[in-house]
Amino acid sequence: MPCRILFALLDFPPVPGGMSRYYAHLLQHLPPEEVVLLTLQVAGRPPVPYPVETVPLERRGAFSVARYPRWLWAFRRALQRYRPSALLLGHLGFAKMPGLPRLPYGLFVHGLDVLHEHKKARHNPLKRRRLQAAFGRARVVIANSRATLNLVRQLGLPVQEGVVVYPGVDPRVFRPLNLPKAVLRRQFGLPEGAFLVLFVGRPVRRKGLQVLLRALTLLPEEVHLAAAGPGDFEPYRRQAREQGLAHRTWFLGAVPEERLVALYNAADVFALPGDPEPHDVEGFGIVFLEANACGLPVVGGRWGGVAEAVASGETGLLVEPGDPEDLARALEQLYQDADLRQRLARTGRARVLQAFTWPHQAQRLRALYRRILC
Repeated sequence: MPCRILFALLDFPPVPGGMSRYYAHLLQHLPPEEVVLLTLQVAGRPPVPYPVETVPLERRGAFSVARYPRWLWAFRRALQRYRPSALLLGHLGFAKMPGLPRLPYGLFVHGLDVLHEHKKARHNPLKRRRLQAAFGRARVVIANSRATLNLVRQLGLPVQEGVVVYPGVDPRVFRPLNLPKAVLRRQFGLPEGAFLVLFVGRPVRRKGLQVLLRALTLLPEEVHLAAAGPGDFEPYRRQAREQGLAHRTWFLGAVPEERLVALYNAADVFALPGDPEPHDVEGFGIVFLEANACGLPVVGGRWGGVAEAVASGETGLLVEPGDPEDLARALEQLYQDADLRQRLARTGRARVLQAFTWPHQAQRLRALYRRILC
């Protein structure tokens, strides 16, 4: 009997974000005859080789009770047309939906999504029962890291079988460029002679850019910082001015994905130190693998799934999250030791090639759904 999976996903290109890219890359490397996609109707979606069913809803409030009938009609339509063997659900809202088709299903979880759902259900017995039931009925829980899977269990949610399918990287895209750093830095208006630390991520507290700025005050004048990502960096510009760092900091804003490779190659070290908050977590950290694939050593905060993205002492260094002194010591070590930087960079790219490509992770996903769901 053929195995065909209906992937019900809220996040899928052209919707931006890491989860959207995660699902798109995994599905791209699965046999098209085994995939059906159910997702939101969004203009500008790139063509894909498998069937797509869409629901004309906005992402915000997509799982309000009033919108359940649209989702359930779309599920029934997909079941009649394609006869899937099972479901893989990319949002907990699907699993909590009354009337979900009675097929075996698995749940994708990423960390922050589980924390938010658990927080909403903590003081509401009905929501808590629905969340417990959603996990209890799932044949498999697919997490983006061991840390995320452990979090699910620590929150007391039932897991029949838990597996990890990590995010991946395309090493043909994210790769060392045979261009001088000075040439690449001119593309972004960055100082050619500085030792450049790079931060790539949204400017939110848990990413730890404020910690990185405090660490910069403890480092030699030659060490500069470039920060890129979608969002408002003005609070960090203000912090840099207040700390006398305006001449050593470069806030680039959102950088298109096709230019990120050049930006990684322009830097000397990548750093995302983290600053944990209650009800927040770093599920994995794909940017560490992207930087490694481009030939950069990395520095990350030891929390959430970061310790799985960074092999400490092999592909980068791990520090205490939220601790500018510990971060400054790690960056100082890399600033002073070119041999260490080169060794971490070489091992980092080799590790990506060995275990963190998208075909490798898609193969893991296919093996588990054929074993557990079909």
